[in-house]
Amino acid sequence: MMRHLYLVLILTGAWSLQGRAQSDVQFTHFMVNRMLYNPAFAGSKGVLDAAAIYRSQWWSGLDGAPRTFSIMAHAPLPRNSAHSVGISLVADQIGLYQATLGGLYYAWRILLKEDGSQALRLGANLRFDNWRADWSRGRPFDLVDSRLDGAAERATRPNVGLGVYFTSGKFYAGLSAPVLLANPLYHNRGNFGAAVLSYYLVAGTELPLSEAVEFHPNALVSFNPRAPFELDLNANFLIGEVLWLGASYRHGDSIDGLIGYEVGNGMRIGLSLDLTTSDLKQVTTGSFEFMLGYTFECEDCEVHSLRHF
Repeated sequence: MMRHLYLVLILTGAWSLQGRAQSDVQFTHFMVNRMLYNPAFAGSKGVLDAAAIYRSQWWSGLDGAPRTFSIMAHAPLPRNSAHSVGISLVADQIGLYQATLGGLYYAWRILLKEDGSQALRLGANLRFDNWRADWSRGRPFDLVDSRLDGAAERATRPNVGLGVYFTSGKFYAGLSAPVLLANPLYHNRGNFGAAVLSYYLVAGTELPLSEAVEFHPNALVSFNPRAPFELDLNANFLIGEVLWLGASYRHGDSIDGLIGYEVGNGMRIGLSLDLTTSDLKQVTTGSFEFMLGYTFECEDCEVHSLRHF
């Protein structure tokens, strides 16, 4: 049974890379790693902000299950808060496939109100996708496939994306398409175009429930005509400005629990556990993530109340 599951996982990974690889990886801590989906998020906190996330998907019961590591940082440019830059690196492995995505981000802030309570950010990203398949590691148990006897294949290609991000008080919303080019990395190039791009819609807010508790709902929607509809709904509670407790629902995939802690001095840590609700629940418990973030203090920045988004 395990061998067949491993084969299915390999074939699924190959199909996703070749047929709809313009869809990016997803994280339960998507609200922390928002720049990966929308370049206009860069610099939105008004200070230098960095985060790292490690995700182990379907960690129990499936050989070759996806493992993903992401690190990102973004900040306004010195003495010019209207312009911001960011950088990210994502390393993703599934079965015989490895992908490394490096991204550079730029965002331009347009103030809609002079006091800064409303702003529109326009963003663009340049990223480099490196893809590698190590066929020598394959185990052709029931399948005769000459490719499994070959050496590793690899390729690197650039891509670009655009996004818009709106903030008003404690509310935010963004729309983006982080991959716009018909990337030659993917074999099915003839069917790649505007009709099959991945579009991301993200939104959320902060609602005070009492002096000690804040409610932070977030949502991430991904639409791609060649992929299943993807929806993440998240509800986080910030208690006493230090403890995060929350839950998420990923459409057709999992129910997730989150816990985090504001260590102090700008550092925060987080853990999430995903309980699989799809047919994979027969063979795997779910997924987990570790998150580490740091927000740097800035005496010269025009930030009176640090945004959690």
